[in-house]
Amino acid sequence: MAGPKPTPPQSAEEPSPKRIKLQEADG
Repeated sequence: MAGPKPTPPQSAEEPSPKRIKLQEADG
């Protein structure tokens, strides 16, 4: 999964991008 992650227009899904960042930091 190497590439720019498309940000969804739904600002209500804030935990979504946060989880992705956490996963990326986890490894």
